[in-house]
Amino acid sequence: TDGPIRSTPAIAADGTILVSSQDGSLHAVDPAGGAERWHFATSGLDRAGPVVDGNGVIYQGTSDGTIHALSPAGVEHWRFATMDAIQSAGVIRENVLYLGSHDRRLYAIDLGDNP
Repeated sequence: TDGPIRSTPAIAADGTILVSSQDGSLHAVDPAGGAERWHFATSGLDRAGPVVDGNGVIYQGTSDGTIHALSPAGVEHWRFATMDAIQSAGVIRENVLYLGSHDRRLYAIDLGDNP
């Protein structure tokens, strides 16, 4: 990437390695040869690691407080704004995404029937 990586990667069901970089992008890397499959320019520096749900949807938090929901192909489905930076990976339990923010809040986002 064009910036340091300061987060843990995630691995999609098909083996794709997902890593956020401080270059302001989420990168999808082919595990077989290391080639980049795609990248998504986020809205801020990324220190939070991505998290993947059971449907393959990827969630990425950024330093400007935005949570991006992406398809397995890197296409944005939706975004959600918190009030400050997100610098750690979230977790998903029972179709709810939990993410902490520097605004001193824990966000619980019901993923419902989101693709």
